Amino acid sequence: MSLFPDRLDDEPVVGWRMWTLQIETYTLKAVNWPVYWEPGVRAVARCTSWTSREHELDEAAPAVECTCGFYAYASSEQAELELWKRIGKRVSYHPINQIPVIGQASFWGKVMDHERGWRGQYAYPYRILVPVDDAIDYYDHLKARKRLAAGYHVEVEEIRR
Repeated sequence: MSLFPDRLDDEPVVGWRMWTLQIETYTLKAVNWPVYWEPGVRAVARCTSWTSREHELDEAAPAVECTCGFYAYASSEQAELELWKRIGKRVSYHPINQIPVIGQASFWGKVMDHERGWRGQYAYPYRILVPVDDAIDYYDHLKARKRLAAGYHVEVEEIRR
């Protein structure tokens, strides 16, 4: 990773990531943090690190000496691998009112390389893939695709193993 951001402009980088779809609201939530990606609103990364004070918390995330920012994989393969792994653990890992989904997101503002892709300051879904699997009721799948497309105004497709 370089010590300087790779770009400081508004030209987006498109990367792959995973979210959990919240069935009650049909909104996307980050997998590892309680951060919601609201429909029609760009997501803004904030540093919430309480262990690293290498940078000021009001500094734009991502920061060089921190792990803050929105993450994206460079390849779809890594996102798919994580998706099917989480679906396999769904009974113990995810509440019934959440469906793991993957997709592409646009990242802009301050964007930095990381070992598997990028970390970005601003982000918004670009395309969403909803899994078709025995662990997910097909009615929920169809309804989710329609609601996500209407709310986020992006292409929403199904993904199968």
